[in-house]
Amino acid sequence: ASGLPIFGYKPNTGTPLTPSLPRPYNNLGVPGFAVTNTTTSKTSADSGIPFTDLVLRNPAFGNTTQLQQAASLKPTFTTIFIGNIDVLGPVSIATVIDGVTLTTKAAFQTQFQLIIDTMKAAQGGTGKGIVFGLPDITSIPLTTTILPFIAPGVTYLGQKSHVDPATGLNIGFDPIAPIPATSLVTLQAGPLIQSGYGIPCAIAPLPNCNKPLPDGYLSIDVSSGTPKVKIVDGVVLYPDEVALAQSRTADFNGIIKAAGTAAGYTYFDTSAYFAELKAKGRDFGGIIITTSYLSGGFFGYDGVHPTSLGYAIAANDIISFINANYRTS
Repeated sequence: ASGLPIFGYKPNTGTPLTPSLPRPYNNLGVPGFAVTNTTTSKTSADSGIPFTDLVLRNPAFGNTTQLQQAASLKPTFTTIFIGNIDVLGPVSIATVIDGVTLTTKAAFQTQFQLIIDTMKAAQGGTGKGIVFGLPDITSIPLTTTILPFIAPGVTYLGQKSHVDPATGLNIGFDPIAPIPATSLVTLQAGPLIQSGYGIPCAIAPLPNCNKPLPDGYLSIDVSSGTPKVKIVDGVVLYPDEVALAQSRTADFNGIIKAAGTAAGYTYFDTSAYFAELKAKGRDFGGIIITTSYLSGGFFGYDGVHPTSLGYAIAANDIISFINANYRTS
């Protein structure tokens, strides 16, 4: 057995306790929102994200966006953390295509500046609070738990997709071959590897041996009669995709820091925070908590989101950061 969990959905995840609160929520975070959703999405119908209706509760608040609702509260202190999905979304499906699945630097800059300008105005002309940078994609177990090696010097079999630079669509595949040693393999590869994908039959005669671990790509789906772009998820991030995701994260962090601090906000270096956490762990109540998958205690089963303990550690560290920068207690 691979030791990796099998995921499913609960039939019900609970009932909101305050759906009729007569003002927008203080916590307007919507799981799955990219930067453009913050400024444009008002309902689940236009975002494709069910949590939108749960958090924004339109039309009760005038069919307004997340940003408009946040500004309407005129907060004395705000935390702004957006952009993770813009990188992590394509990384999680191993389909990193610039301007298609991966947000461009120019698009991010436009949307993030709008967020900063709007919240700064809502706070009286000076931003008060924290803007959060984004973590590097190699700081989470999603991309680091399954190494690209079957054995020392032997990598899994893959088949890299080729992208049409004009459309982002797949125009063919390389022959099946060992993946480069600097590739990242996501957690979703676990069940595939267990059945033999990526493994030469000479090493293990499993049912799907000699078949490649899939690379993500875009194709045209005509099954409905109307051609639509379809994303086929992959599990291998090839070195060029890793480099693009990391460089774009650095670009976004530069934008976040520059725009945020110019408006008066304090920048929290999330990338450095998670790098330090990965390197040293955290002594929490006499227990050493690390970022290792399943055994570390900080990250949950999906390899992306923290456990309750992980969130508590992060919350305490952020509170300490706020106290140090704003002389609060």
